[in-house]
Amino acid sequence: MGFGERPQYDSQMTIARALLARFPLLHRLEMRRRVVASRWTRGRVVARYVAGTAAPRLQIGTGQHVLDGWMNTDRWIYRRGRVMYLDARLPLPLPSESFAYVFTEHQIEHITAAAAARMLAECHRVLRPGGRIRIATPDRAWVESLAVPPLSADRQRYVAWMSAQLGLDAPDPAAVVEAMFSGIEAVPGAGHQCLYSFDTLRAALEGAGFRDVVRREMQWSDDPMLCGIEGHGAVVGDEEIARMETLLVEAVRP
Repeated sequence: MGFGERPQYDSQMTIARALLARFPLLHRLEMRRRVVASRWTRGRVVARYVAGTAAPRLQIGTGQHVLDGWMNTDRWIYRRGRVMYLDARLPLPLPSESFAYVFTEHQIEHITAAAAARMLAECHRVLRPGGRIRIATPDRAWVESLAVPPLSADRQRYVAWMSAQLGLDAPDPAAVVEAMFSGIEAVPGAGHQCLYSFDTLRAALEGAGFRDVVRREMQWSDDPMLCGIEGHGAVVGDEEIARMETLLVEAVRP
């Protein structure tokens, strides 16, 4: 089994997470153990993956969406042989010009703009010349449009769906916009920190040295390696909702 391939113990992992949730101290100790173990083995794992892969691919902020053949990393959810621990707010412990692709989906909005700028500079460093980055994140322009009536049918559907997720009694565009900007936390301390429009994300990418910044549609790219890799629809349980809210951008390291 190669790095990032889905093992056959997902049911056991679900049980383990449920048990750890009931015992917070045990959970913290287990997470700390995993961080230490990952840091201890990370160098060897990365070197073996890069050496054995013709087009090494790095995913930052994997969550539960493990991509086969990719080096999957995450700060919050990680397991040996499946997802490697990596805090994207810090210098990436990866060799320069070693990856052909970087992909991050609904992750960059969970770190500050300053941390994101550092992360993008690090992604530029670890990519090979001609390497490509693909970023999916909530579209700030879409979010802001929810506060401007009258709402189109798809915006009404989105507001109703998001209001239900927030536990509201009725659709509330203002509450949805506030929640998207102030931060929706699946993990304490991991809420939204910064939302991007295409223009601001393009400026951040160009500031990090990337060029040829273009918008893409979900699940599509003119590069076959980047087609069909989004998993946010499965995370939220509705592919159309994910498409509505998501800004997708690609850029190239010259």
